[in-house]
Amino acid sequence: KLSFNHLKLFPEQVDLIFSDNDIPRRTALAQLNNQFEPAIVSAILPKIMKVLDDPQRVKDHVTAVQALSAMSRPLNSPALWKTKKPEVVARLQKILVEGDKSLLPWTINALGDVGQNGSGARISQVLDEKLTEQRREELQSAAQDAEKLRMNRSGGFGGGGRF
Repeated sequence: KLSFNHLKLFPEQVDLIFSDNDIPRRTALAQLNNQFEPAIVSAILPKIMKVLDDPQRVKDHVTAVQALSAMSRPLNSPALWKTKKPEVVARLQKILVEGDKSLLPWTINALGDVGQNGSGARISQVLDEKLTEQRREELQSAAQDAEKLRMNRSGGFGGGGRF
């Protein structure tokens, strides 16, 4: 059984998040959602952020955003919501402002999951910044795509399901 309980196995286990094989990837993402050990979440988070920072791993960026979304439950736990959650929210907001537009729908949903108060409020904060008209249009289009993704992952009933 896959779990993120052994810090010495992290490189291999974190790599499963980015597997080309759908089953290990989905299993790893699901395990992230159930991981409430602060030390483990704190060890996984920089590895996911590093993937987002790596221009050579563009193909993994959507999965990295999905991984941040998958960590919404642990990030909103009392042990992590003051320490790690702000870092994740800031990173997701940065993607909304200047990230690749292919990441926008996934990022909007991740902000809704991690933010726990809906992605609309987070997008409004970003829209208050000075954005180009083109970026505003991209965000509006991405918000519609994000709703479609959310409906698809929940079986058509909005919210709920994962990946």
